[in-house]
Amino acid sequence: MNEIGKLINEFKGRRSGNTHRDASFDLCFHYFQTNKEHVAEKDYLEKSCLYLWSYLSSWGMLRGSSRLLEKSPASLKPLIEHIQESNVWDIDVDKYTDENINKLIEEYKAIEKLLKEEILETLPTCTLVTKIMLGVYGNVPAFDVNFTATLKKEYEGKCSSTVFNTKSLKCIKDLYDKHKDEFNQEIKVLDFENEETELRYTKAKLVDMYGFQKGLNKE
Repeated sequence: MNEIGKLINEFKGRRSGNTHRDASFDLCFHYFQTNKEHVAEKDYLEKSCLYLWSYLSSWGMLRGSSRLLEKSPASLKPLIEHIQESNVWDIDVDKYTDENINKLIEEYKAIEKLLKEEILETLPTCTLVTKIMLGVYGNVPAFDVNFTATLKKEYEGKCSSTVFNTKSLKCIKDLYDKHKDEFNQEIKVLDFENEETELRYTKAKLVDMYGFQKGLNKE
């Protein structure tokens, strides 16, 4: 097993069950993937806000300096309404065509604009927007400090690792293409009952796990 496989397994090894912090992704991703057509409907909207809120909180997006900390889960209503109408649910790293990369960038900008104008009243960080996209769609890695440090090291000078744009997404696609075997591991998503589901971690999620763990270890 090479470095990528070892780092993914190291990340995976922490998730001993659905009560571990890392499994906050599982619970959020499972909820949105199994209810994607209904998340903004009356009987689902409150739960949708709470699932996304708890995942973002668990993954560090409600720290003291965050504007989101000044809000409640109900503030996410317009975001959930947008998510239900999104056209990026079926995109994964192996499908990063030029057309799909453009769709991802459009979705990023739409979430960024919505957060700024209707929820935070300030420009959100790239980390926040990409963590939302990862937790809901599973289609991009989260551009946090650890992942972006790894991407910068892998592709120094070829892309700006902290900017969500065509160059950075193509670098992620190139990383996947070079190591397909390692990024095609089967990791089952856990549900609220701590049962393994039919859902699998996406390839983008596995790229995220590798990048995060490598950056964390270097730190």
